[in-house]
Amino acid sequence: SDLPVMALSGLYRLGGCAPRPRLLLADDEAPEDVQVDRPDVCEASQSDCDLEAGLAQDRTARMAAIQHEVLTVNQLFHEMNQIVSDQGETLDTIEANMVCARDSSAQATREVKIAERRSRGRWVCFLVLMVLVIVLAVVGLQDRCRWMPCTLS
Repeated sequence: SDLPVMALSGLYRLGGCAPRPRLLLADDEAPEDVQVDRPDVCEASQSDCDLEAGLAQDRTARMAAIQHEVLTVNQLFHEMNQIVSDQGETLDTIEANMVCARDSSAQATREVKIAERRSRGRWVCFLVLMVLVIVLAVVGLQDRCRWMPCTLS
């Protein structure tokens, strides 16, 4: 195949030289000056290697800080999830109590209407009974007056 393959000159290690990529074709053999397994060979100067090592250490420290921040954000999301879950349970309880209160209120309204009708019915019965007593009293008095002389003043 004619795909390019990258060959590295030197093995990249923290504190060593950064690898220098060299473009080779798959059919080509690596040139003899490319030393893949020799970390001690560095084509750059020592100051460049030290600078790159310092940059790598700085990058590693920043990555560790970012990792710590991501873990902190992850923990915050877990805590937020727990709070939302707890609030959801509380809202479910409140909703259930509201439904129960609504049902109880509706039942109480029905019972008040029934009691009102019964109360009106009792008053009607009481009035009918009073009228009946009065009628019986008047009829009784009239019968009494027929058989006996009555003096009504």
